Amino acid sequence: MSTQTLGGPFRDQILVAEAIARDLPEGWRIYVKENPRQSGYARGPMFFHRLSRIRGLQFVPSETSTHELSTRAQITATVCGTAGWEALRKSRPAIVFGGAWYGDFPGVHRWHPGMDLRAIAADSFPHEALERAAGNLAARCHAGIIELLYKDRAKDFDPATNAEAVAATVQDLLEGRRPLTFARKALP
Repeated sequence: MSTQTLGGPFRDQILVAEAIARDLPEGWRIYVKENPRQSGYARGPMFFHRLSRIRGLQFVPSETSTHELSTRAQITATVCGTAGWEALRKSRPAIVFGGAWYGDFPGVHRWHPGMDLRAIAADSFPHEALERAAGNLAARCHAGIIELLYKDRAKDFDPATNAEAVAATVQDLLEGRRPLTFARKALP
């Protein structure tokens, strides 16, 4: 869902692995894990053929623990997914290729050709700075739930009240009466 809308050219996720592979230090490996909710969409035979041709790449089963992978990884790279956020929460650096909601947080590096992956792996940032960035973002967010997967996490969720609040917020955003949560940025 988010990769298709926030990934820009990297909605073709193999471009991520190909880009990382070009700058991959000798002896490093790329581990690729599918989101467990990924279906066969955009996964024809050429997808796996292209993956198999990338130097240093190993495809791991989707049931592999993301937490284990990010704990052991030098860097976590993602288009805009949760894996990057999970790595940051463990004080591990992340590279993002698309419009990740946490893209401006400490420890995040926006991809560009020729990145020094060893230097990024050595990046350290205080956890308190990450907490501040997350708190500042949360303070700018608007009320309401737009992804109904999360409705069970909301206390006393009422679908009708939520729909009215979200509709009013969207109308206010479109008409400029409320500030945007995220600044508009061009994707690479």
